[in-house]
Amino acid sequence: MALPRFFVSSDVFLNGSTEISLTGSEVRHMIRVLRLARGAEVKLLDGRGGLATAYIVSVSGGEVRLAIDEVYGTVNDLLPLALVCAVLKGSRMDMLIQKAVEFGAAVIRPVITERTVVKLDRKARNNRLVRWREIARQALKQCRGVFLPEIYPVSGLGEALNLPDMKVKIVLSESETDRSLLGAWKEQGWGEPIALLVGPEGGFTHEELETVRGAGFIGATMGRKILRAETAAIGAAGVVAAVTVAGKCGDSLP
Repeated sequence: MALPRFFVSSDVFLNGSTEISLTGSEVRHMIRVLRLARGAEVKLLDGRGGLATAYIVSVSGGEVRLAIDEVYGTVNDLLPLALVCAVLKGSRMDMLIQKAVEFGAAVIRPVITERTVVKLDRKARNNRLVRWREIARQALKQCRGVFLPEIYPVSGLGEALNLPDMKVKIVLSESETDRSLLGAWKEQGWGEPIALLVGPEGGFTHEELETVRGAGFIGATMGRKILRAETAAIGAAGVVAAVTVAGKCGDSLP
């Protein structure tokens, strides 16, 4: 049975700690939900590649002492993918974040567009960012990943299109009928990293698409059906994951 995972500060790995103290929400889950006690073995991670096994030395109130048993070398498990997506309503955005983490997106950039339904003031944007990062942490635990994606604060579309390091730029568009996602990627030489742009429920306006294309994005379709925004984003991330894994396994690209 896989060991339960808990987040710790990167200092644990940078400082070479042999014993640490843990408090807060991770301890509440450890003690109240999982009911772990002295001697129980767990895994610790920091979301930046740090991974270790440890066991509980003592439990006192809201504090748990853990002894580090073994620190592991890890391999970056992120895709060369920046997912730029319009903010969606409620649980739909939550699911998008969760599945993007499971597939291994390296960057997630939520944006506000002309047709974005959700209206967020500064406080709401900050609250959403905290929530999305927590969803990402829980998703990483569930899928046994090691590296967390970088989730940016909500921004305007223009700001998010400034992606100088991206070798491939693709926008999913219902107006595009003759070029598939793989076709758009192939046209750009199967390069990496990839920026994948997904619009809101109502799609991009004509003016926004002109701006997007002016920033170097190539349009692509996911098929004849009109997909929900989160379906398109998650499906496209899956395609990128499949092609990336195929390349690492030595399979020829289509």
